[in-house]
Amino acid sequence: MISARVPMLDEPLPPVPVDCAPWPGRVLRSGGVTLHVRETPGPTCEQVEGRDELAVYVHGLGGSATNFTDLAGLVATRVAGLAVDLPGFGRSEPERGFDYRLQSHATALGDFLAGLDPG
Repeated sequence: MISARVPMLDEPLPPVPVDCAPWPGRVLRSGGVTLHVRETPGPTCEQVEGRDELAVYVHGLGGSATNFTDLAGLVATRVAGLAVDLPGFGRSEPERGFDYRLQSHATALGDFLAGLDPG
């Protein structure tokens, strides 16, 4: 069997910023929705709130914000990021009576992100 190694990028990845603090999680209330989030500072170690440009990582059902640890670390060399735990997953508690429908998750996430909008 012949196999060839094909590079995924034509250019090397930028170095991972080692001067920035690691990205622990915290509970954040935004747009009337409370979610557990993990923030990755961008290349200048800026925080996520109030940023004009932000990578947002959303897990699938049964996942959590930790699904994106490696990817968020790589993308952090270019932009700050926010990995969310959807209601009832990871470390996010669901609101009382939350029904776990996809539409309910989408609405909660949309409201949460709209609340982060600095403008």
